[in-house]
Amino acid sequence: MVRVGWVRGIGVWCAGGLLLVLLGLAVRTHSPSLHLAEIRPSTVKLHDHWEHPPRPLPQPIQMPAQYHKVKNKPRGVANRMAGLNWIRENAKEGVLYFADDDNTYDIRIFEEMRWTKKVSMFPVGLVTKLGVSTPIVKSGKVVGFYDGWIAKRTFPIDMAGFAVNIRYLLEHPRASMPYKVGYEEDGFMKSLGIKPEEIEPLAYNCTKIWVWHTQTKKNEPATPVVRNNATLGTNLDQISQLLWKGSASNSGAKPKSGSSGGSVKIL
Repeated sequence: MVRVGWVRGIGVWCAGGLLLVLLGLAVRTHSPSLHLAEIRPSTVKLHDHWEHPPRPLPQPIQMPAQYHKVKNKPRGVANRMAGLNWIRENAKEGVLYFADDDNTYDIRIFEEMRWTKKVSMFPVGLVTKLGVSTPIVKSGKVVGFYDGWIAKRTFPIDMAGFAVNIRYLLEHPRASMPYKVGYEEDGFMKSLGIKPEEIEPLAYNCTKIWVWHTQTKKNEPATPVVRNNATLGTNLDQISQLLWKGSASNSGAKPKSGSSGGSVKIL
């Protein structure tokens, strides 16, 4: 894996056709085949030595002034937009993935996403009261979404749950991420013009969880998946067996009152 740019918390790495836009991270691999990887927090600095000559660094983008004083700031959008601009100027092929320092990754998800043709999606664990955010997959096709906050989003997904082919990104030069809290992913997908039937479900048709939000806090047991026509016979049959059911200290805990089994969006 070769780092090709780093500035103000934005790391751009390249590994076998896979470009990772990392926010405040350093990635270290112990073998060129990526069988072992370590993702750890790092200070933002430039290294004195490069494995290959460096390309121009991503130019930082400032958050628009009107968002500076709002209560809920759209964090990370400016950094991601800077990464997108860098890719447009320096890359012609590969796969884009937004990684973050509060996530844990199974290396298999990186191995799979490198074959993304347009947009691929996959489950993210330990998200909201449901314990997961995932596309709903039936017979190999994405037929809906299962997420703790559907709202009015066309694509109710998590930032860690998708990857984009760079050639496809470059075909949509106006693709961008909105400065709107909760709608960043949805706005980005809409700007790419992707259709639900074109989404490529990874991780064995979204039956495996290979990305998790692992923050230093205690997680409540996940709300059980409701069994109905929208969920039966889909990947949620397998995913429901993987959800966090509580540690030894809270194994007898029940989901909080008002939890009705989660939110489903059918396409």
